[in-house]
Amino acid sequence: MRDILWLLIVSCVTFVALTEGIRNSPAEPSYTWHFKQLQSAHINAQLLNLLGDPAFQKSVKKIASFMNNKDSFLRKESVYAIAKLGAKEYSDDVAKLLSDSDIKVKRNAIWALGSLGSIQYADKVAAFLDDSNSEIRGSAVIALGQMRAKKHRQKISSLTNDTGTCWFYDKELKKWKIVSVKESASLVLSNLN
Repeated sequence: MRDILWLLIVSCVTFVALTEGIRNSPAEPSYTWHFKQLQSAHINAQLLNLLGDPAFQKSVKKIASFMNNKDSFLRKESVYAIAKLGAKEYSDDVAKLLSDSDIKVKRNAIWALGSLGSIQYADKVAAFLDDSNSEIRGSAVIALGQMRAKKHRQKISSLTNDTGTCWFYDKELKKWKIVSVKESASLVLSNLN
């Protein structure tokens, strides 16, 4: 029962993070948008109450424990939740997932280290700039940019012609979008100067 509760918490954190970018689209009636906003606000309020509870650190610890779960979906989601919660104290645990066999877990671990600003792992993340998978290369570029890892500028510049694609979180639009690795590399390089 407890595991189901913690899975629900991880799912809610992930849901809120993913729905954060929901905005009124031309194809969507405004009442639908308002309902989604109210629903999102209600979930956010519930989560804030939960996060304000003195047992919060125990909650974060439980969420982090899913990084060791045999289910790759739970590992992937828990890493995402840890990064969204800004739980930097779990950077070492996140870094262990850089060698995970599941590509999505590895991608989220790379992204999480960048999001947490874990500069001590910049060299390990930079090793993924040569990965055969474009999502991994792109995630590494973005993570190094978030870490402000100027040391790896030259290696990042070698990807400015990479046409592979990766996921990128656009903070202005508040949503995930697919971009080319070369776009990510160019953006990161312009911000590292």
